[in-house]
Parts: sequence; C-alpha cells; structure tokens
Amino acid sequence: MGVPILETQLLLAWALAVGLRKGAEAAARRGLRLTARQADCLLALGVYLLTVFLWQLPPDRPTWFTSPPAAPNFQAYPASDALRYDATAQNVLIGNGLRTENQARTLRPLYTGLLAALHAVTGLAYAPVARLQVWVLALFTVLAYLLGRRMHSRTAGVLLASLLALQGYTNVAYANLFTISHARLLMPDLPMAVLMAAFLLLAVRWQAASTPRWQTALYSGAALGALLLVRPESILAGGAALATAALQWRKRPRLWAQQAVVFVLGLGLVAAPWVGRNWARYGYPFFDSPEPRVYTAMRRAWDSLHPSPPEPPEPEALPRPTSTPAKDALPEPPTFP
Repeated sequence: MGVPILETQLLLAWALAVGLRKGAEAAARRGLRLTARQADCLLALGVYLLTVFLWQLPPDRPTWFTSPPAAPNFQAYPASDALRYDATAQNVLIGNGLRTENQARTLRPLYTGLLAALHAVTGLAYAPVARLQVWVLALFTVLAYLLGRRMHSRTAGVLLASLLALQGYTNVAYANLFTISHARLLMPDLPMAVLMAAFLLLAVRWQAASTPRWQTALYSGAALGALLLVRPESILAGGAALATAALQWRKRPRLWAQQAVVFVLGLGLVAAPWVGRNWARYGYPFFDSPEPRVYTAMRRAWDSLHPSPPEPPEPEALPRPTSTPAKDALPEPPTFP
C-alpha cells in the first residue's frame, strides 16, 4: 500500500519513542507523574496531531488516481478507481441513492457513504474533501499506538505509530512516482487499514482477558462487519479470530461457543441490514456486487486456460460490377458546340 520505510524514518521514530520515554522518566523523578489513562490520552493526541500535520504537509501531485490540473478551472479530479468511488458518493447527493454506475451494486458501501458525508460538509470539490478525509484516517496511527501499547509498551506504540505517520508522509510526497494509495486519495485502502487496526485491537483485548466479556466479543464482531462493508474478503480475518480463540480457550469449549455466538451476532448487527437491503431490492443477498470477485477470478482463470475456439471468418463480399455490356454498348451522347 505504500513505499518502503526509509532508514532515516526508522531513526527518527526510534529517537522520538526513546526520547519520550526518557523524558517521562525524568519527569517522574521530579515528582511529575501521570496516571496510565492520562499518559495514553496525551500520547494518542500527540500521535494524532503529528499524523494530521505530516499527511497535510506535502503539496498535491498528479497520480494514477488523480488527474493533473487543467483548463479552464485548473483543479484536480479523481481518476480511475477513485472516480468510481467518488461518483458513487455523489449519486447520494443528487438523490440517486448509493449505487455505482446505475447498476445493481454499490462498491465499498461503507467507504462511499463516508465520502458522501464528507462531500455534504465540504462541497463537491476534490481538494477539500481529500483534506478533510485526512482528519478521519489519522485515527489509523492512534489505533496503531494503542495496539502497540496493548501488546508491548507505550514506547513500542509510539514507535509503531511514528513509523506509520512518516511512511504516510512519504506516500503523499512521492505519489507521482509510484502507483500507490495514500491518505489524500479517494481510495478505500487506508480506511480498510483503519478498520482492520480497530478490529485487531478489539480482538486482542477480547482474547487476552482471562475472563472475556461478551461486550468485547460483540464489538469485535461489529468491527468485522464494518470491514465486510469495505472489502468482503476480510471475512478471513473473522475466521482467523475464531481459530485463535479456539486455541486460547481449547480447554473451555463451552466458553468458546458462547463467545463465538456473540461475535457472530455483532457481525450480523452491522452487516445484516445492508445485505438485507440488497436482498429485498435485487432479489439476492450480497455485499457490494451480485457476482463475487472470487467467482469472477476463477471464471477468468478458467477462460484463460480453456480459450473458446475462434469464430469462423465472414465470407468475402462479391465485388459489385461498375459497368454492364449493355451500358458499354450505348453510343456516347452528342456534343454541341
């Protein structure tokens, strides 16, 4: 989804994480102590503001998914896949509903719905909605900090969040050199990463508890349901979560079954209304396309291995005569001086 992390970025992120830790230790020796909640809130806010600043800093550059400014208004517009997502969102604003190209499908319904809400705030221009989107997608690094904090320490969380923020800056700055997605493009890749980070954070919290709470299982399933409304292939993450839960509670199968039911319930509460809407409107249930992409890929692979025989050539048309013997036998008309 982006360019590699550079050595200088790794050193900067490491210096920031270690510097904050040493600063906190020095403040503690002077009697300035924060509670765990206060420290997490302060660090999460700092990570969020740093991410917004870095991702807004580079100038706009033409990419595969944005057109270069051109006459008469010299504004950039979404292109390629981004154009389809933006057009789907603007269908909502003109009263055509959440539909893609007036077909029986809606690509990435949760993300295109978000774009419609952002357009309702900023208007139809591309640049303002892309800039406003950054404030939403910057939550990615906050969730990364919380995930690193949960699995290791605050220092690890700051290091992970800083690396992602710096990589996001490089993605925006050099997007004209690579075909990549970043925070200022109308593409669902980074929103998918935000939802995946939220799902991982909830799943880790759910399965790390010695006595898991049903609310955490419900929220984890709801996060997976939101993921399915962006990319249906993310159902594999749900299967992985249930498999790891089975390993975690292998000696308590009844507990696993109860938690799995609540997990699936949370998934259904988010995803079922949209699937039911498609079922009622089009006659069959689906997330964003009546024909699953897995089936499409398999069909194309089969067609490539078993090409259909070529069609027979059309018969050549007979030449039309330009003259006839009777016509050639007629005398030339007389000419008068």
